[in-house]
Amino acid sequence: MTGLEGKELVYLACPYAHPDKAVMLERFRLSNVIAGRLMQIGYYVFSPISHSHPIAEDCDMDSVDHDFWLKQDAAIFVHCEIMMIATIDGWKESYGIGRELEWAKTYDMPVILVHVSGDRITGFEEYNY
Repeated sequence: MTGLEGKELVYLACPYAHPDKAVMLERFRLSNVIAGRLMQIGYYVFSPISHSHPIAEDCDMDSVDHDFWLKQDAAIFVHCEIMMIATIDGWKESYGIGRELEWAKTYDMPVILVHVSGDRITGFEEYNY
């Protein structure tokens, strides 16, 4: 028994990259809050931004490109059962989310939009490719 029976492992996609470091920091904070809210309602969550941002900061990895991090994330993605996208500013334009949606389509993984207002989840919506 793993303790995971009946639970869904969620890959939480959030926009991150932006020319303004303050925007990136706020996106990091929001990814943590949204991941925490999802955990509180019973999901097991992998939040790539929550995981990678502190590592990048502590290891001075500002020059590492999207593809480096996407390779890291892909190793976990294949174990997830559902992808959720936080619909915070920039999600539609996000290079990373675009790639992650390609993965979801390849694996025929359901995708759910997580609507957010401030620090609250306000609803969920099925995303059709």
